[in-house]
Amino acid sequence: MTHPKIEEQRELDGWSKDNSDVDQEFVALQNAKFVLSSPLSRAEALQHIDGLISADDGASLRSKSHLVELRRGLSQTHQAMLKVGR
Repeated sequence: MTHPKIEEQRELDGWSKDNSDVDQEFVALQNAKFVLSSPLSRAEALQHIDGLISADDGASLRSKSHLVELRRGLSQTHQAMLKVGR
């Protein structure tokens, strides 16, 4: 089961629920959008994801792991962008 906030973002992005490779492709899409964001926006997004990961919201460990995977990819993108001055 995917975290409800990831499902919500997939729906906002027009993402198909029938896609079997949705996790890696979804992370790639979010990374592409992340590159276009300002450093402050990226940092705030990472903090928001951290809050979702640590929230006691009844989400399963599996759904939390999806957030961790998303955060890992976005964090790597953020660090790379900072290294090139963006």
